[in-house]
Amino acid sequence: MDGRPLVFDLKGSTITIPDIPGRPPSTRILHIKRVWRDIFERELGLIHVLCLVENILTRERHIAKIRYELNPKHFKFDNLHAQRDLAEYRFKCEVDAARLLGDNEYGPRYMTHWKQIQSINMPFPGGLIYFLIMGTVPGDIIPENLHDKLTDAQRVDIRRQLTRMLE
Repeated sequence: MDGRPLVFDLKGSTITIPDIPGRPPSTRILHIKRVWRDIFERELGLIHVLCLVENILTRERHIAKIRYELNPKHFKFDNLHAQRDLAEYRFKCEVDAARLLGDNEYGPRYMTHWKQIQSINMPFPGGLIYFLIMGTVPGDIIPENLHDKLTDAQRVDIRRQLTRMLE
């Protein structure tokens, strides 16, 4: 794959959090409301997606970091097993960092994480997909009309700062 791959649009999709003891299935379904950023990581053949999700029952909002594998036949991996091990290791490091930062109130609160096999409607059915779910960043809700009062440059600057904090 020479250039950046076509990114799969996750907006509008739903995520079902695996079984959590004591929580009914209906409270475990998240709807992807907004995709903030997607990053192609050529070294691992992955797409990273940072998005805003909402619990369909409680309307509670969360941040989701999703990583999904692309078909390895489009990449020149010397060792596919080593590539997957490295992807797994980096995901575990990201989970550890999210827990540490959230526990110390330096970032969003860690909620849960898991990996699963991509479904038939994903870019690489049978490939791995990783999920990290966190709370939202503490702070006040920004009024809807504030967006209209900002210049394009200010909106881009705010988006860049928030993305950098959440990556």
